[in-house]
Amino acid sequence: MRLPVLLPTLVLGLAATLPVRAATPVPSTLWVTQLGPSGPGSLRAAIEAANARPGLDHIRFARGLAGTIGISGTPLEIRDALQIHGPGSDQLRLRGDSQTRMFHVAASADEVMLGGLHLTDAGDSAIVNEGASLTVEDCVLRTNYGVRGAAIASYGGDLHVRRTTIRDNYAQTLGGAEDGLGGGIYAKGATVMIEASRVSSNHADALGGGIYADLPAEGVLVVRSSLIDANAAVTQGGGLFLHANGGPPTGILNSTISGNRSIRHAAVWFDGALVMNNSTVTDNYSPGNEIPGVCMGLCGAGQHSELWLTSTLVSANRDLHDNGYDLLAVPGGTHVSHSLIERVGDNAIDDDRGGNLLNVDPRIGPLLDNGGALPTHALSSNSPAIDAGLNLSLFQYDQRGGCHARVVGAAADIGAYEYRPLAAPTGRRRLPACMPSFPWR
Repeated sequence: MRLPVLLPTLVLGLAATLPVRAATPVPSTLWVTQLGPSGPGSLRAAIEAANARPGLDHIRFARGLAGTIGISGTPLEIRDALQIHGPGSDQLRLRGDSQTRMFHVAASADEVMLGGLHLTDAGDSAIVNEGASLTVEDCVLRTNYGVRGAAIASYGGDLHVRRTTIRDNYAQTLGGAEDGLGGGIYAKGATVMIEASRVSSNHADALGGGIYADLPAEGVLVVRSSLIDANAAVTQGGGLFLHANGGPPTGILNSTISGNRSIRHAAVWFDGALVMNNSTVTDNYSPGNEIPGVCMGLCGAGQHSELWLTSTLVSANRDLHDNGYDLLAVPGGTHVSHSLIERVGDNAIDDDRGGNLLNVDPRIGPLLDNGGALPTHALSSNSPAIDAGLNLSLFQYDQRGGCHARVVGAAADIGAYEYRPLAAPTGRRRLPACMPSFPWR
């Protein structure tokens, strides 16, 4: 029998054995038309409708709808892929009852985005993620409470925080073994990306005033172009407490860690590999009476801790009596290049890669709005950090973003801020006027 005769029969037989794939549902848009806690047109009703419909859905708000939505009794449960597009954190506030959580994201949701919202007064964390890929962007999370991650608690999955303010949240100790961790963010078994955001003035009764991260084996934490400031932890890691488990190095890039406090290790406590490029770590302190030799700046612990420091400024991290060091020895090794460290402990650097300024006053200003996206510590005109750094990460802008170029002059400056003379030299191309500041609060 000829092949052309057999071919249609074979094709029909094969088609009969292949599984039939259902068509992917077209994303639908659900509208919130009223500010009530429930009922037709409410946010709760829109989320429930999205849960009942497989596939990605979008929730949007009617034009001009602004004010406060009360969330009490039971949280808003997200069980399927969803994007909530709020009108802006200055337009819409979700207020909790100071007892229950606000959003609960199930692992089955897969991918969830919450944007343009102001979340306040949650009593069991504003957002709890049980393993989905969660993005929080253009939001404000303020004055929330919980035992772990008062603003955001992520158990597994991925957490992405972009252009968001996390402020004045409180992780309490209520008797549990892991209570009081992560005043702003708590992440366990989750990878974390924080970008162009501010984590500020949060409190933890135990560890990680701003952020507590216990990463999965292959997970990573990246903080980029962000500010972690004025957070407090009772014991350790006022700004950041990081426990890695052998995965890729954590990256703190083009960012500032300032004014955080705890009894010990006020700025960053880390166990694992940490890379810091073009960042500033300053003015972190202990309110207690510590003895000389205590690390208040970058503090590595454990045999797996290792630090790579490039073009980073570390200064003025002390206790109330001006004791403490900005950098002490890290068990796994410290590799430092083109960085300024004001007070260095004995044998703190075992791999000096050149270009470093050690035991030098950086001559920087206080944390202020110097234009751009987030507050920074400006370099004075006579700072030794000017033109003394590198730009290995090829940043286009400094921490402030917008048109604040990362390199102005012969080389990048050390730290998160790039100094720019008031008047450009003759023949030098002037940079365009800068974009408006990000509305940090």
